[in-house]
Amino acid sequence: MFSILVLALTGCPGGGSSGNNGGGANVTVSFAFEENSSLTLTYTDPVTKGTAQTITATANPSYTYAWYLNGVLQSEETSTITIATAGLVTGIQYGLAIITIDGSVYSKEFSFWVDD
Repeated sequence: MFSILVLALTGCPGGGSSGNNGGGANVTVSFAFEENSSLTLTYTDPVTKGTAQTITATANPSYTYAWYLNGVLQSEETSTITIATAGLVTGIQYGLAIITIDGSVYSKEFSFWVDD
């Protein structure tokens, strides 16, 4: 059963919690969740349009996962989501990873840049 936490999706291009570098060389970005530093989120930024963006939330043992991209709940319910970027507009994309552990909800916002 999912516990859903509703948060506004916000980003911080060029720094902050987003990890967005606005284009240029690909960088692997990894952040700990503020509420629980043993949970991490890892992805590459930027990503070229038409390639897949893979985002991984790390938590052991397994817990429940929910993923949002640009405010839309995604169907993936595992620790890794692969996003086909061909259908995304060029520019910044915003997301939210939610992990529920024994009824406690942990969330982490992320963003990445899609280049042409």
